[in-house]
Amino acid sequence: MVWYCMVTGKEKENEVRVGDRDAEQSLGLNIDSGVGVGGEDNDNDSEGGVGILHQNLTSASSALQGLSGRLKKILAGLRANGEEGKQVEALMQLCEMVSIGTEDSLSTFSVYSFVPVLVGLLNHENNPDIMLLAARALTHLVDVLPSSCVVVVHYGAISCFVARLLTIEYMDLAEQSLQALKKISQEHPTACLRAGALMAVLSYLDFFSTRVQRVALATATNMCKKLPSDASDFVMEVVPPMMNLLQYHDAKVLEHASICLTHIFEAFASYPDLRITTQNIPG
Repeated sequence: MVWYCMVTGKEKENEVRVGDRDAEQSLGLNIDSGVGVGGEDNDNDSEGGVGILHQNLTSASSALQGLSGRLKKILAGLRANGEEGKQVEALMQLCEMVSIGTEDSLSTFSVYSFVPVLVGLLNHENNPDIMLLAARALTHLVDVLPSSCVVVVHYGAISCFVARLLTIEYMDLAEQSLQALKKISQEHPTACLRAGALMAVLSYLDFFSTRVQRVALATATNMCKKLPSDASDFVMEVVPPMMNLLQYHDAKVLEHASICLTHIFEAFASYPDLRITTQNIPG
């Protein structure tokens, strides 16, 4: 009797399962058959994926077109000679865009169009705000788009930054020029050296905060790493101020000065006017 009940129970269980499957099929819910709600098959998933991809490509294309249009407007503003308000506004927009940009997001940025205009504005001596913003834009550009550095050098930006340091009429502009030269000197140390940047970064060192002084000495170190044999005229003049820095209170400044002097000594040990030895340089 017990056995009969067990068999009957299993038969009932099977009947329930079969009934459930029939109900699923009648409602279009049979998952195993690959049919979805309403009888739609999995082909819709593929079609949906293609649709999403198309939407993404369309969105990306629209974004690039929007960026290109915005850059054209900014460039037009930068070129608005005689309308300093428009130039300042365009520079502010450019600085904001480049400072948060990446190589990918700025793929449509025309370096050869913008850099010569920015270098020209860096010489706009009648308006310190324009000079500062132009210097800031160039600094951001070299940082975000390393490939732009050679273009910045080509259009004479180094000499402009050196001039801003030697006149030191505006401290914020001088500090921004130091930041720019530090980045440029990492890739083009010899170009910076021949433009007089080594002496320029040391000329008014006492006017700057310790933080900025470290930037100046780091820039000098970049220029002294590989000194060309014919660059003695640009190097010998910095030896006295470098020697004075060996007694400096900041350890980082002292370290950079020591490295610079070591490189100078190694490169020009036979130079007749060189009056330093390795004994003078802290280890």
